[in-house]
Amino acid sequence: MSRFFEKNNLIVIAVSMLFLGMSTRMLYSHLALYLKFELHASLIQISLIEGCVEFLSYLVRVLFGLISDYFFTRKIWILSGCAVVLLIKPFFVLLNGVGEIMCAAFVDRFGTGMQICPRDALTAECSAKNQYSTAFGFVKSLKTIGSIVGVMLAVAIMYFSGENYRMLFLCSTVPALLSLLAVTAIRPDKSTTKTTLQMNNQKNPRQRIGVFLTSLRHFNRDFFILLISAGICRMGFFGESLLVLRASDITFNNFAALTTLFVGVGQIIFAYPMGIWADKTNKTHIIGISLVISIVAHISMMLCDNIYTLFVGIFFSSGQQAVIQTLFLSIISSNVGNDLRATAFGIFHCTMGAAYLIGTGVCGLLCEGWGYAGAFLYCIIVNCYGLLLCKQIRQVSEHAGAV
Repeated sequence: MSRFFEKNNLIVIAVSMLFLGMSTRMLYSHLALYLKFELHASLIQISLIEGCVEFLSYLVRVLFGLISDYFFTRKIWILSGCAVVLLIKPFFVLLNGVGEIMCAAFVDRFGTGMQICPRDALTAECSAKNQYSTAFGFVKSLKTIGSIVGVMLAVAIMYFSGENYRMLFLCSTVPALLSLLAVTAIRPDKSTTKTTLQMNNQKNPRQRIGVFLTSLRHFNRDFFILLISAGICRMGFFGESLLVLRASDITFNNFAALTTLFVGVGQIIFAYPMGIWADKTNKTHIIGISLVISIVAHISMMLCDNIYTLFVGIFFSSGQQAVIQTLFLSIISSNVGNDLRATAFGIFHCTMGAAYLIGTGVCGLLCEGWGYAGAFLYCIIVNCYGLLLCKQIRQVSEHAGAV
């Protein structure tokens, strides 16, 4: 374990994500409530806003994954992304329309998207191959700790400010600034690959692009099987904004915002420990177990009639989604080399964004037409289908040596 923490970049990345998670949750834990009760947006509008903003931010990840691999730079994009997040946060205080909030949310997620793929690539480069799941689980856990603290701060600020949403949005800029400061401590990249050296030796831009495009051919059938499987698993997760609104139907608004607290607690309790376990055993078995737990959790949320049962279901379903995403990142890290890693992560995150858009859109429509029970049933069916794909995921993992 001591070797795992030898490279300071991994610690810096995790600390930066801790503050970024704190800032994000302070804003988004109450954003759906603000849209519904202050701006009178419908459930379909809220779910589509969330899905579209996330999907567009995931498209950004593809672009900056490609750029990061082409120039083989990581820090500059992580730093730039943190700066965008910091600069957009104060604008939420000034906006009054649903469309304006959507635009600001997109810019905020754009900043996050800029840094995700370079950050994931740098995380893998700071870790041994047999510790990828541990590394991603560690960074995910620190981010989730920040999310938990962010939710608690948000609830406290709303309570003592008399539910002043604008005060909350303004306070979310503080951890965003701390995240930016943490990123400045990242050391310059020292890792190189054969493809990177070839590209750096090409003074002619056309030759450099040719080397890079040739390397893209290394994406194979196994990689796209992983993408499809991960996307289906992502489609079976109930959107967080809708979960908050579901809780608000059972209890008062500020207490309903604790929904995102249980999302974070589930992620931190499951992501890091199960990441360590996954590095020592079969990752596909853990994905299957996680899907089964997610199915049971959605059944409990579908049948529940009190806030505490709902919180327990949210705790388990969110935890398992974090585990599944961590394991897919680990398998992809084993399947793709350093020179294409950020690009691969960008494509992966874009797939997750498209799946999230579809999933939240379907859930929003079902909530309006059939109630929350219909949306939970949809998630159960999709997770069951995900179980059927585990055999193919296992075959791909064996080819990559990531089992």
